[in-house]
Amino acid sequence: VEPSPDTPQFSNCVTQIVQQPSSTETPYPLDLAIVMDTSSSMDTEVAPVTNGIKSYLEGLDPNVDTRVALFNADNEVGKKGRMYSSGGIGPVLKLVPGAVTNRATGTYATPTDLAADFLALMLVETGKHSNTEFGLLSIYSALSNDYPSDLNILSQNQALGFFRSDAALAVITVGDEMDICARSDNGGNGNLQLSTQRSEVSLFPTYCYNANSPQLPNITPANVLQRVEDAYVGRPFNISGIHYLVAGQGGEVGGGYLTLISSVGGSQIDMAAESYTEALNQVATDFNRALEFTTEIQFADPGIESTSIEVVINGIPSDGFTYDAPSQTLHLTDPGPPSARLEITYCTK
Repeated sequence: VEPSPDTPQFSNCVTQIVQQPSSTETPYPLDLAIVMDTSSSMDTEVAPVTNGIKSYLEGLDPNVDTRVALFNADNEVGKKGRMYSSGGIGPVLKLVPGAVTNRATGTYATPTDLAADFLALMLVETGKHSNTEFGLLSIYSALSNDYPSDLNILSQNQALGFFRSDAALAVITVGDEMDICARSDNGGNGNLQLSTQRSEVSLFPTYCYNANSPQLPNITPANVLQRVEDAYVGRPFNISGIHYLVAGQGGEVGGGYLTLISSVGGSQIDMAAESYTEALNQVATDFNRALEFTTEIQFADPGIESTSIEVVINGIPSDGFTYDAPSQTLHLTDPGPPSARLEITYCTK
């Protein structure tokens, strides 16, 4: 069917997907994964990282049912992609609105209570390992049931109460060195290793990429992101990290990690700052919007053609919206029912 001559024709069109949570009053639950290099060089970071996590939790909507887990950036079978626990703490620490703190059940009433046990957990774990700069591998395998020689890691994590099927995901990576799987080419997603350290060069073909072993997953930032996107279709997720951003400030620039973070527009927090409380609090405050029932969307692209905007709710076109051109904000007068899938299409001039 040929379009009518009176029908406006647009180009440069984009469709944005919004998945509404299952309740208009209760935001998405949140699983917060801390993926940390726990080698001995990170000893001095344990306290500031814990303070930052506490500040992050304080920045969340207090109604959010939040679970926190520590993932050691390890490469060993039985450890990679798995949550850490020790001394009756963990592996999942639950911050539950209105709850009473009870370590036996892993339930905490306040961010302060949770942070105290998280600090104890990190103090036990940090300094025990070497070559724990496999953060990308840790994220990839944590969300995998098909990792060669180490199957069903995702299912095991879910059985322990993490990576819930109805929850959003926040990842905070922490490390004072580049990831061992970091790449030096193709925007950080090619096949050439960035690190030149002898021990790390020898580990790369075993865990990151090997042209002669096609069964081995290629652990690049792009492939890690794809694994996250596959697991969280229609649900919010965010990836931020604490790493050195400039060389010569005490550690290596966070190669690999920073590529992953920038690919999702996450926050890159400078480890040289030594305090991360304000930055992580702001990350949480910003992420609150993604956890709540969406009623307005601000478009980032300039030059939106207002007559091109279309909203489809669960497959049905909707006219329940208004658009404010000066602020480029779409107001949803009909945001759809709980669990609705919205397809919002707009074009630029």
